[in-house]
Amino acid sequence: MTGILGMSAGVAAALGAAGLGLGTALSVYGVRKLIQIGQFSYHNSRLSTLGNPYVRRDEVLPLLEMDSPVTLAKSLNTDLETGDNLSEFREVDRALYSSLHERMEDLRRDSPSSLRPIVEAYLCRFEGEELKRLMRLIGNRSEPLFPVGWLDSDVERTILAAENIPSALEVLEGQPVSGRISEVIKGENGPTLASIDDAIDRYVLDEIRETRMMSFSSRRGLSTFFDMLCDRYNIHLAVRSLLKNEISEPEPPPMIYSSGGTLAPSVMEQIFDAAGLREAISILSSTHMGPHFKDLDTSDPYSFEVALDRMLLQGAVSLSYAFSSTVGPTIRYMVSKEMEQKNLRTLFFALIYGWDAEWTKARLVLEEGP
Repeated sequence: MTGILGMSAGVAAALGAAGLGLGTALSVYGVRKLIQIGQFSYHNSRLSTLGNPYVRRDEVLPLLEMDSPVTLAKSLNTDLETGDNLSEFREVDRALYSSLHERMEDLRRDSPSSLRPIVEAYLCRFEGEELKRLMRLIGNRSEPLFPVGWLDSDVERTILAAENIPSALEVLEGQPVSGRISEVIKGENGPTLASIDDAIDRYVLDEIRETRMMSFSSRRGLSTFFDMLCDRYNIHLAVRSLLKNEISEPEPPPMIYSSGGTLAPSVMEQIFDAAGLREAISILSSTHMGPHFKDLDTSDPYSFEVALDRMLLQGAVSLSYAFSSTVGPTIRYMVSKEMEQKNLRTLFFALIYGWDAEWTKARLVLEEGP
């Protein structure tokens, strides 16, 4: 029998079944999408409630008026376990790093499955910074340990107990960073602290780059974040290279990541070829990053590091609005948590060693505002 549209009953039935199947698939997709939206909504709301008070001016600037490490510790709305001896910066440092790593582990555990990869990848940044610290302390077995991720206490102790850099690098065989470290070991000039730093930075960016394809809903936000980090690492390397060239060190190494970032390769080449920090700042000032480097004290190399951190923080804040329903709030929370730790570290250090308040304020990484 043929229907009024000229198709047989069998064909009509087949099309009907296909339509039903498509409808079911769309229905399942819709339900999954709603569940994902609900997970993001709850997660982002929770992060907003937790907040990051110690990157806010109204919370941080009053802390400059504290007269001792004890009063500072008592004024903080955080579970910082500093012990009784607050005159020892080492003890404060241990507590700050421990708190940061715990908060990041909490975030990794409590995040929706689609966001967990970026949290785990950003944890690599803390692994990397801790590994850099350890490589500069080889032979000092009494140094405090700040375990994070795969870099546990046993690995840290073994690195500190090593006789030299090559033997310390052997400890890293089989660890996630080993691929990049092996490039340094096989390199023409052998491993140096600078080349190890660069290898660690490339490892971190490798991990973050991989997250871009893990979640369709967060892909654009993660790609933008990756570019921001590429800018931060590449500019940091250029500045370090400029400082070394001023004391007749070798030619600058290649960029940390030449295939990422928002600055054109030609601009990065100009920065690497600059005659000094002042010229590098002038080049950066002509780009969209200009406001972050305005009025920078070129006599103080650390001010450049602070400017890079401020640039990263403001970028994360922007992402939290641009991708407010997906990955943005998580990126903001992670970066802000890192900067909170740096700010509190600066404040405690200033009180213990008697820094001037204005000198201290210039080293704080705060969100933009009055």
